[in-house]
Order: sequence, then structure tokens, then C-alpha cells
Amino acid sequence: FVGDIFDVERVEVMRGPQGTSFGRNSTIGLTHIVSARPENEFGAGVNVEAGEFGLAGTNGYVTGPVNDALSYRVSWNLRDWDGIIEDEDTGEGLEYSEQRSIRAQLLYEPDDDFSAWVKFEYSDLNEGATVRTGDFSPTENWMAPPVGPGYLPSVDGFVSTNPYKLKQNCPLAGCDVDRQMTFLTAEFVWNLNDGISVTSLSGYQDGDHETWQDVFGAPVALQDQNVVNKAEVLSTEIRIDNFAAGNQLSWMGGIYLLEDEEFRRELNMGNPERPDNLGFYECAEKAAPCAGPSWLVNIGDASTSGLGLFGEITYDISDQLTLVVGGRYSDDERNYDYEVQGWGNTAGLAGVGVGEPNTDCFQNQVAVVDPDPRAGGFTCGTEANPMGFSQSLSRSFDNFSGRLSLSYAVNDNNTIYVTYSEGFKAGGYQHDARSREQLVDGLVDEETSDNFEIGWKGSYDNFRFAATLFNMEQQNAHINNLINVGTGFTTFVANAGGVENTGFEFEGTWAATDNLTIGGSFATYDAELVNAVQGAAFDPVTGGVIGEDISGLEPNYVPQGTYTIYFNYQWQLANGSTIGLRADARQRDAMWGRAGARDRHTLTQDGTRFMFERPDLTKTGLNISWTNAEEDITIELWGRNLDDDYDWINFGPGSPANYARGIVTADAPPGPAGTARPRGVNGRAQMGVTARFLF
Repeated sequence: FVGDIFDVERVEVMRGPQGTSFGRNSTIGLTHIVSARPENEFGAGVNVEAGEFGLAGTNGYVTGPVNDALSYRVSWNLRDWDGIIEDEDTGEGLEYSEQRSIRAQLLYEPDDDFSAWVKFEYSDLNEGATVRTGDFSPTENWMAPPVGPGYLPSVDGFVSTNPYKLKQNCPLAGCDVDRQMTFLTAEFVWNLNDGISVTSLSGYQDGDHETWQDVFGAPVALQDQNVVNKAEVLSTEIRIDNFAAGNQLSWMGGIYLLEDEEFRRELNMGNPERPDNLGFYECAEKAAPCAGPSWLVNIGDASTSGLGLFGEITYDISDQLTLVVGGRYSDDERNYDYEVQGWGNTAGLAGVGVGEPNTDCFQNQVAVVDPDPRAGGFTCGTEANPMGFSQSLSRSFDNFSGRLSLSYAVNDNNTIYVTYSEGFKAGGYQHDARSREQLVDGLVDEETSDNFEIGWKGSYDNFRFAATLFNMEQQNAHINNLINVGTGFTTFVANAGGVENTGFEFEGTWAATDNLTIGGSFATYDAELVNAVQGAAFDPVTGGVIGEDISGLEPNYVPQGTYTIYFNYQWQLANGSTIGLRADARQRDAMWGRAGARDRHTLTQDGTRFMFERPDLTKTGLNISWTNAEEDITIELWGRNLDDDYDWINFGPGSPANYARGIVTADAPPGPAGTARPRGVNGRAQMGVTARFLF
């Protein structure tokens, strides 16, 4: 679920594999968002914000006691905005967002030996689907020229030179994303004798999601998509520890149980017609008619039963030296019922049912000779009798992963440490297979990781810092590949060998004066794909995927360097109020959005930049605030992304039949140039105001 974070006590960022000290495990790290809990004294806060692009919202909380043992907290978040992307003709916001969230908590603490905490949260998010587009050039056409009957003139591929004013060609149902999520959490803690504590933490999640969108982002309709996801997750974690005893030897052990049920139905309608004559294959406007739309349906019903046994031992070797040893055993059983159905125009159904005796689309295609008003082309199947196949699969994965850490307190202000940790993620299945072979032979194996890091945390007078040098290796990394198939695409999940990343990260805060604080961070990364293969092309004969060796390349979306710096100055006024000024800058090096060797050598048609490279960016922000003497009212004027430079969010599916190819560099490997791929856009400057009130 993607929504605003609100009423938060703290955010914990944990680097490297996790899983020896709490429930669910992770392979490369996690972010833990901790909600503010009920308090036994009355308190309330309200935030109100307004800004450009129709931004308006409020969030807040009320907390207090019910009696001496029971306290409550209710918090909410309501937020609307039109989004930063505008329709270039009407000015209407296309990536709008409407968020509604409510959270209610109870905390029961009758004495020091027992506590019970329960939380209910419901969130509803309705937003416009991501607008995808080609490049921003008045001379570069990212749509392919006409190559046969049924193709619109290539002039339709020209796009606005303003990255924030675009076109969108929506399905008849609209371009919308709807999500509803319900969370129930219960935690019980018993403090027993000798500093021993028992903690029980259980959670329930129920989620519904539906999306309607134009997948390709072209100014004409190429493919409509409707996705429905439903999920129910139930988890229980029980831990026992002696941390409160303060012994030289402390320990913790636990068990984690998971039941996860997920359903997904994806409908892709290729070459959809539109009543406004923007359909790519709108037969009425073509010199030669065509075979009409195609329908492709993928249905997956997955269940996971997970078991985790975990524990850690901490031993104080001396007053300065501490050893931590941890381990985790994971056992996941995954069952999968999958079905693919296809009917209509075979141009959008390549590979559907390959090898099936009666439901192979290619083997059962029918020439469309002269049905009025269209002619020419081939079709296969019907909605009542579709092409395709169904298959049920079941697999189990188990793993033991460990953690070893040694820390040394040099003095009261400086600690150095060294840590080795291992991670594990169970394998899975293809959710977009066209053929039985692609599903059965394309099983996704488990992913593991190893992380070694050396760190130094310290403080000197008014300066605090943390520095980390690490090397992380992922084995059998799970990578999604968008592969061209006919006039559409398929998503293939591959175990892409290994990823090795060596990096250095530093963050610090300096109180330069009583009024001025300077802080920031910087990081440098050297990441490389090792013995790695990605899915690069679809094999129409077998219905499988042909691999490409991508060893030695940088992984997608990994910059070589980043930095953040901020300045915060506080003026104390004579009446006791305070004026604050904060300025910040966030930089990120350029990074790749496609992993293929040929793609990495493809330039845009004007030859000015790499087609699949996200740009080097420095984003800037400014905040001016006033807080009254009682510190219960704050008014903030803020500006975000003041540089106004755009960034690509992601690179969508390609279609050689519809998108223009770039040009390749002289040192490119053999093969055709990459085709333009639509992508989302972010980074527009925005101004606004926020008012905060405490009661």
C-alpha cells in the first residue's frame, strides 16, 4: 500500500539482511515505521496543509486516558491533490490522489508486569494511474512510422516539450487506481521474574486493489489493462528474552507463523477501439481494416504458509567488547493455481497456449477474410472457448541464515563494529506465463544474500556521525523483465545470477552554533551483476524466454553516488517566538533503467543522451517557519523540488511495432537498437503552507 505516513513516533532504517531478532525476514534491509502510541495524559494535534496543484489535507491525533490503566489514541489523515502532471489540452490533473485513513489504538497497562496494545487501521486510496510518455523533444518522434495497414501516422508520437504537460489515452473505465487496506494488530507483553519477558505480536491484513490504465502511454490506444488484487495475511510472532535482567549474557528466541492468501487477475486488451477515434486499430479510420482487439487474461491464486525460528545471544566479553550471535531457520510452502486465457486478434496473443493440443493460439488461428467492416489478420479462440492453459504447482523452501557481530566501545563517545549477516527470500512462480513450458520451466528459485560491514559511530562535542563500509552479495537475485511479445509484452521473473555491491555511507550532524545546525549524508556504491542472466526475448516456438548474459553491468536503479545536505537556522525573537529557516539539497548520480547490454548502448534519436538512463539530479527544498512562544502553533511555508528538473519514475513495456528505435553507439554489441519505452515523470516544483496546532 502506498500512502502518506502520519502520526509516527520514529522511522527505523536497518541495513543488510534481517530476521534473527524479529518475525519476517528480509534479504537486503528494511524500513520500520513505528506509529505513535497512546499516552496516559490528554493531548491532541492537528496539521492543515494547502499547496499548488490542488493540494489540501489535514491529519492529526487525539490521545488520553480512559482510566488509570487504559489509554487511547485516534489519528487520521485526509489528503487530496490533483497531481503534478496536467493534461496538455485541458490543464486537468491526471495523477490525482484522494487519501482517507483512520487509526485507533488502545493501550492497557494495569501494572509493570503486563501490557496489551491493540491497533485498528483502515486506509482508502483513489488515484490517477501513472501517466507514461516518451521523450521530451520537439524534433524527436518516439512513435514508429507506419509499417502496414492499421497503423496511425507517426506524427501522433510527437509529445510536449514540457515534461509535466502530457497526454493520456484512458480505457473507457478511466485511468484509476483504487486501494482499500485494513490492518489489525495486537501485542501482549508479560514481564516475568529474573528479567524475563514474553511478547506476543499478531497481525491481520486485508487488501483490495483495482487498476484501470493505458499500459503503454502512447497518444493512441495500444493496450488497456485492468488488474484486480486481493490479499489476506495473518501472522503471529512470539518472543521470549531476558534483556531486562541486564546480565552479561542476554538471549532472545522466537517463532514466527505466516498464512498469506493472494489472488490476482490481469486483463490486457490489445488494440482497443475508442469512440473518439483514438484507437490504434480503429478500423473505421484505416485505409485497410483489421482484425480487431485481443483479450489476454492471467489468473493467479497463491498461498504461502511460513515458519520462522529465530534467536540471538549477546555476550559482554568485557566492559567495552560485545559479541552478538544470531540465527534463523525459515520454511515456506508456496502453492499456486495459474490460468491464462486468450482470444481475439493473434497479434496480441503471441505464445498463448504453445504446445497445447487444442488451445494453442497459433495452431488454432483463423484468417479473417471479409467480416464487415474489417478484413485481414488472424484471430483465435472466443471468450466462451479461449486459448491457453491452467496448471497447479506446489513448492517448499527452507534455509538457515546467521548473523555475527562484534562491537568495541573505544570510549563513551565512540563505538566501532563489524557485522556479518545472511539473508533469505523464498522462490516463487511466473505470474505472466504464456505457455505451460514458461510456467513450469521458469520456476523462480530462492534468493540469498551475504553482507559484511564495518562501522564507526561517534560524537565529538557538538558533532555526531556514523560511517559504514560494506560489501553485499545477492545470489539468485529476483529481477523482473519486461519482454516484447508480438504487439504486447510479458513480464518474466528471472534468477539473474548475483549482484555484488561495495559501498561507503556517511551521515553526520553538526551544531555549528546555538542557532545553526548543519547535517547531511553521502554515499558511494560500486555495484555489479555477477554471473547474471536476464530474460531478453520471447521464443514463439517454445513459449519460453531466451536469456541474455548481463554479467559485469551495473544493476538497474543503483546510482554510483548520492549526497544530502541541509542547513537549519533558528532565530529566537524577543517575544519568545521562533523563526526557522531550513534549506536542503539532495543529489543522485545518473543510473540505468534497463539492464540489456544493447540497451545500455542505445541513444535517443537526436543522439544527445542514452535512451534508458535516468538523469543526474540535484533536488532542492526550502522551509520557513514561525513557532509561537508556547510552542503549540507552527506555520510553515515550504517549497519542494525548487529546481523543477524532471526524473523518470520507471521504464514501461516496449513495443518494436509501435515505438521508434534509437541509434546505437559505435561500440555497441551486435543487434538492433533499443526501442523507446514510455515512462512516468516526477520532480515538479511545488509550493505550499502547513499549519500545526497542539492542544
